[in-house]
Amino acid sequence: MNWTVVWLPKAENRLAELGTNATDRNAVRDAADRIDQLLQHDPVNQGESRGGRLRILFERPLAAYFTVDHHSRVVSVTRVWRFS
Repeated sequence: MNWTVVWLPKAENRLAELGTNATDRNAVRDAADRIDQLLQHDPVNQGESRGGRLRILFERPLAAYFTVDHHSRVVSVTRVWRFS
């Protein structure tokens, strides 16, 4: 069963900014798509724990913090940034 992935407004706005300013827009878009796919299918086994429900996932060239709500089966992407 799939999970619902929600990008919080701050993360969504930052992703749009990263995509707009990137010289490699396809790489940013593809990484965001991979993040969505991974989190939709198996969020509890993605990335690394950062304590409590907070986790971090690296999908080059992006990294994202996300939380997992087991009860509602909702994954919230709370922050995204570019890393090298």
